[in-house]
Amino acid sequence: MTGIFTQLLDAIRSRRPVCLILIIGPGPLAGTRLVLSESEVVAGQLPQGPAAGWLQAGALEALATNRSLTRVAAEEILPGLEAYFEPYNPRPVLAILGGGHVGKALYDLAAPLPIFDLTVVDDRPAYANETRFPAARPVCCDFAETFDQVRIGPRDFIVIVTRGHRADRLCLQAALGTSARYIGMIGSRRKVLLTHKHLLEDGVTREALARVHAPIGLALGATGASEIAVSILAEMIAVKNGLDPTFVRSMRVELELPQT
Repeated sequence: MTGIFTQLLDAIRSRRPVCLILIIGPGPLAGTRLVLSESEVVAGQLPQGPAAGWLQAGALEALATNRSLTRVAAEEILPGLEAYFEPYNPRPVLAILGGGHVGKALYDLAAPLPIFDLTVVDDRPAYANETRFPAARPVCCDFAETFDQVRIGPRDFIVIVTRGHRADRLCLQAALGTSARYIGMIGSRRKVLLTHKHLLEDGVTREALARVHAPIGLALGATGASEIAVSILAEMIAVKNGLDPTFVRSMRVELELPQT
């Protein structure tokens, strides 16, 4: 039993999505525990026959919904089979690229919330340190090297709020090479159009640019760093929860790029 929980803890510490399963019945299997990832058995042993597939499906459902489940199998799978599924999904990473006014305001809003694991990247030591961002992982590096230092997966979020157009373009081009769930970039509509124009000339596809939320944030009429940060955080929460704010998306300037 100790081994099961040790391996569960190791998976959680390594930010690996896993599901703990407790088989409630029938008798011979009652009390059995195992840990499954999205693709394999991490600890314990699956029972033989169709019950194995049923347990795997339950684990995937729990991980996908991020909710604990109790399920009773159909009689043809195994009479009396009942199991409890407890998902352990790591928080998505929020990588804030730029530790200036907007980046700091976004950090201040997001840090108290149990939603994201925060990373702040800047190429200036004064804007990427533990004193300024105590609840984040600060990374001081050239923006072009960001994703050599910061691992981004398909559940993670990237916000580009650097101090200059060139750095924004470097960050955006690098971000499009990741599998991030959300990529947002700050800037006026003119700046965003110009950035996209340069990236198209560099060989970035329209399909890739369609991933980008820019200008970033919900259309709240925000002014000042704090209000802009609210609009960004609100948009990210909507995306995290599977919502598609089409009234905002229709304003995204990449849809206005002239066809070539």
